[in-house]
Amino acid sequence: MDIQAKKLSLIEWLLNLQDEKVLNQIENLKAGTDFWDELTESEKEEINKGIEELDRGEKNSYKAIISQA
Repeated sequence: MDIQAKKLSLIEWLLNLQDEKVLNQIENLKAGTDFWDELTESEKEEINKGIEELDRGEKNSYKAIISQA
C-alpha cells in the first residue's frame, strides 16, 4: 500500500471513529504531547515501581502468571 492509500485509509477510519479517548490520543500525538504528561502521579509511581522491580530482576514469565490463574 502506498503512502497516499495509507492516508486515505486512516482518514476514512478517523471519520468513523467514535471513541473520544482515542481521538484525544491522536490530538496529543499531533501536538507532540507526551503520554507521560497525561498520567496521574499514582499511575507514574506504579510504572516506576514496575521498572524498578524489573531492574532488580523481579519478574515472572507469562506462562507462570497464566498457570496461576
